[in-house]
Amino acid sequence: MRVLAYLPLILLPAITMAKPLEVFVSVAPLKTFIEQVGSDHVVVRMMRQAGYRPATYDPSPQQIAALSKAALYVRTLAALIEQARREAIRVVFVQPQFDDRLAAQVARAVDGSMLVADPLAGDYVDNLRRVAQPFAQAIQS
Repeated sequence: MRVLAYLPLILLPAITMAKPLEVFVSVAPLKTFIEQVGSDHVVVRMMRQAGYRPATYDPSPQQIAALSKAALYVRTLAALIEQARREAIRVVFVQPQFDDRLAAQVARAVDGSMLVADPLAGDYVDNLRRVAQPFAQAIQS
């Protein structure tokens, strides 16, 4: 079993940064989701504008250059679930500071579970003790 913590772990450093994290997405619903999760800490851009067909879309050189400098590229939820299945992910970790709907959906889709891990918890040691066992089980499986 592997740990799916991509988005929260990538977005967490953005909370402490002065400059927003630049994120590219493949579809509009992900743009909305990332903007809601990341708030002022992210700038989200679409790879493909309305009217372009995914099968025939060809990014411009400017988009490729911008994408190469982005901190994160998020594909569709279906692609995320497919990757989670390929990697046999069974535990999806989520931070309480973020909306957990996407994590719950991924966990259900892979017949896994969702666990809240709070890296910003006031009692850091207690928090580490609480999540240590599930982390260890996820890594060993």
